[in-house]
Amino acid sequence: ESFVEVIQSKGKLNGDEEIIGDGVAFAGVSKFPARVKCALIGWMAFKDALSQGLAKK
Repeated sequence: ESFVEVIQSKGKLNGDEEIIGDGVAFAGVSKFPARVKCALIGWMAFKDALSQGLAKK
């Protein structure tokens, strides 16, 4: 969730590298609202796949 907060912050948050690791590289994307969905698509796909996998167990 910290990664999503940084991406959607419109440049207000830089992110904590200790929490989101290499995700801080995407902090600059938050300044470009048209690119936020592009930056989040991989993360959202991962979360969806993970939740579907856990639901099948």
